[in-house]
Amino acid sequence: MATHTLPNNTTGISLRAGDTELPLEKVAVKGHIDGVGVVWTVDQTFVNTLAEAIEAVYTFPLPNGGAVTSLTLRIGDRTVVADIKERGQARVEYEEALAKGQTAALMEQHRGEIFEIAVGNIHPGESITVEITVHDTVDR
Repeated sequence: MATHTLPNNTTGISLRAGDTELPLEKVAVKGHIDGVGVVWTVDQTFVNTLAEAIEAVYTFPLPNGGAVTSLTLRIGDRTVVADIKERGQARVEYEEALAKGQTAALMEQHRGEIFEIAVGNIHPGESITVEITVHDTVDR
């Protein structure tokens, strides 16, 4: 699996395999008011068009005051629902899964309100759907 460092201003999804970006196939956004805040969910579906298994990185900004409350990835016919773990332990488990050839994901916070989700071992032709649910405050 090739690796590539992302530029600091990257948002969206890009591959750790040179400068190639995964093609976006579908986007769905829904939201509702919840008390004094808003809950919104974004689904984005991409496909690995390369001839090798890749590690993709999904980078997104989170609004000030927002909190990710759910992360689900659908990779091919598999569904991965995120668990919250200590950062070091999460990284170890992610690396171990990749070493075994398993598909795995790791979400980390970087650069203030910028979050990054690494998804490893996405096979050629496989689609990946990233579903993020965020609870956010509403300015009055």
